[in-house]
Amino acid sequence: VGGQDRFGATDVRWLRSDRGDPSSNEEAVAQLQVTVKDGDAAKVGRAFSRAAVELGLATYPGFAMTGPPGDSDPYAVYWPASIPAETVEQRVVFDDGSALEVLLPPYKPEPSQPAPAQEPGPLDPAPTRRAPLGTVAGARSGDKGGNANLGVWGRTADGYRWLEAFLTVDRLRHLMPETAGLVVERHAFPNFAALNFVIHGLLGEGVASSTRLDPQAKTLGEYLRAKVVEVPESLLGTPDQGQPTNPRVAYS
Repeated sequence: VGGQDRFGATDVRWLRSDRGDPSSNEEAVAQLQVTVKDGDAAKVGRAFSRAAVELGLATYPGFAMTGPPGDSDPYAVYWPASIPAETVEQRVVFDDGSALEVLLPPYKPEPSQPAPAQEPGPLDPAPTRRAPLGTVAGARSGDKGGNANLGVWGRTADGYRWLEAFLTVDRLRHLMPETAGLVVERHAFPNFAALNFVIHGLLGEGVASSTRLDPQAKTLGEYLRAKVVEVPESLLGTPDQGQPTNPRVAYS
């Protein structure tokens, strides 16, 4: 088959779902995911998958495939872009076949010198207790081509004050090491008590060509909420009171 330089792109991921002293067969298994891409379908089709099976079966016990050798699959590449609104004709077509042109709303330029926002200062973080970030924050995430959007919001006004000061781009990179080397934008929406992160290139060339286990970044928000961080005890309540209750839950 040749080395990885033989292909247009190669991605290898070691997915550790195994556990010590497993309680089921599934908990004793980890996955090695190898993805190859090329403009020549013959390079990445049955010839590659057959060689991978033969190599695995000839090496060590316990190797298993998720499927038999097969042909390659085509994939699409797409990316979000902005175009002038006036270049898109918008029409509403009714049941009788008649159509109504939708006019563009009037454009109101932003003020040249917007008034400074009157925002409260950061919440005093001391003392703190280690807890999952999701205890005090909600999140939702998804894809825009090869970019991932990650929205995070505070459950209370004080929760947002802390979140706005705590969850910087550098902190997000520390909590999510796979963002290293990627451009990450942060946008604050204080009126919604929310932050939005745009992680450029996390999904590769788009959902249809992404090699991630979750190509649409739907689980990215819950991944962040599962991270254990130092949270102010004033947001958590006392240990005997338990975690604060809030009916707002984000589903992806």
